[in-house]
Amino acid sequence: MEKYPIEFTITSPNGEVYRPDIVYITANTPDAAIQQVENEIENRMGKYYTYKVKISMQNEEEQLALF
Repeated sequence: MEKYPIEFTITSPNGEVYRPDIVYITANTPDAAIQQVENEIENRMGKYYTYKVKISMQNEEEQLALF
């Protein structure tokens, strides 16, 4: 199991946008991590909210800037 950086955006029915910082999800594959976040959003927010979930891949420059 690995930790995958996930970015997601949730949009409410009246157009409010929630875009939190990157979260790290422990899963076997990147697709499993995305599915886990999508399921959690659906369970908590209901069917009237829309969402977009993706893996956040940093490029080499961003990774080096962290050190």
